[in-house]
Amino acid sequence: MRSSTSGSAPPPAGASAAPSCSGWRRPCRSGWWRRSRPSPARPSSSWRPAPVEDVVEQRRIEAEWIDLPAASVDAVLCRWGYMLMTDPGAALRETRRVLRPGGRLALAAWGTAAENSWASAGADAVRRLLGQPPPDPAGPGMFAFAAPGRLEQLLEDAGFTEPLVDSVDLRFVHPSFQHWWEARLDCAVPFADALAGRPEADVQQVRSELERALEPYRTDDGGLAIPGRALVAAARA
Repeated sequence: MRSSTSGSAPPPAGASAAPSCSGWRRPCRSGWWRRSRPSPARPSSSWRPAPVEDVVEQRRIEAEWIDLPAASVDAVLCRWGYMLMTDPGAALRETRRVLRPGGRLALAAWGTAAENSWASAGADAVRRLLGQPPPDPAGPGMFAFAAPGRLEQLLEDAGFTEPLVDSVDLRFVHPSFQHWWEARLDCAVPFADALAGRPEADVQQVRSELERALEPYRTDDGGLAIPGRALVAAARA
């Protein structure tokens, strides 16, 4: 699963130890993840991280049909991925199937569009300018899990227990609108695709509309500080 974020730490990359360490391999959601721990016979300071290619095997897997045995995975971590899937319910059921009994799932999604102006400000105006239809609120997208209770219900329907959903407030800081614009084009592929090949006048009109929409978040030094809210969830198989 792919994800990107601003202002949050990346997932752990794993670590491999010196030859005196014991290790184990477990299939993880994005491939095979081998972790190692120091042997009791050696002090913990004796191990050093190995290159990531020595500890992580990446494999592409269809989320709605995971090619792994049942009860073969210890834990699953997905940042901003399930919400983009065509059938998140099926993906969560498959995740539940491959998790061992008691295995844990942790995931992140986004709150409502109103809570994430860094991504939604001016969106309606831009769609009108580009002649795009409004998004399907029930379809895949950034805010697919934003409705109250939606994520909890999906987890329960997939067979998870002890679902817990919380929110985390974020702030996206950019030194200028130009910096935000470039980040938006880089991260929001559908947005960039919609502008690709458009006349320069159309692109500038969209840019001006978005700059006006983000004006309330302008800082004293000319930058932008835009609020956001993520949903974080955990559940047990």
